[in-house]
Amino acid sequence: MIASAVIGGMIVDVVPLVIGVGLIARELLMGLVTLRLLSKSAGTLEVRYLGKLATFILYGAIPLFYLAAIGFLGAITLFLAWVTGVVGLAMYWYVAFQYVGDARKALAEVKSATSHEES
Repeated sequence: MIASAVIGGMIVDVVPLVIGVGLIARELLMGLVTLRLLSKSAGTLEVRYLGKLATFILYGAIPLFYLAAIGFLGAITLFLAWVTGVVGLAMYWYVAFQYVGDARKALAEVKSATSHEES
């Protein structure tokens, strides 16, 4: 549902490309990280509170862009959409880099355990 709101919003110029592409790129990155972990049987990543907060903020930003597009509450809605969108996206990417670090540690542990078993 969120993907359709973001992609559809970008198509009709409601969701700014910088926000939409930033969200999609982050999701693609995390999808690749997850596939890598699965392919090496490295388990799953622990969910971070900051990631949940970023998601919550972004889930508010997307409808705010839609409300701004129909003129709801004038310029204040667009302002709030941009503030929540930029802050949420920055947090979203910050947590993504933390997840990448977590994934690297998990993959290193699997590699270490595998090399010890072969010895």
